[in-house]
Amino acid sequence: MGSTLARTGEERQHVYTLTGGALRLVRTLADGRRQINGFVLPGDYLGLSGSDHHRYDIEAIADSRV
Repeated sequence: MGSTLARTGEERQHVYTLTGGALRLVRTLADGRRQINGFVLPGDYLGLSGSDHHRYDIEAIADSRV
C-alpha cells in the first residue's frame, strides 16, 4: 500500500490489468495540490490510452496486484 506504479510523464512501457486491490490516478497541480482523477479496480486495464507517457501518478491505495 502506498507504492507508486508510475509517475506523470514517464514513458509507458506496459499494459497492466489490476487483479486485486485498488489504485488511484493522481495529478499534482501547479500550486502543489493533488487532484484525484480516478480509481482503478480489479479487472480494469491501465496503459491503453493513445499517449506515449503516463498522464497521472498511479498509486496503490490498498495491497494490489497487477
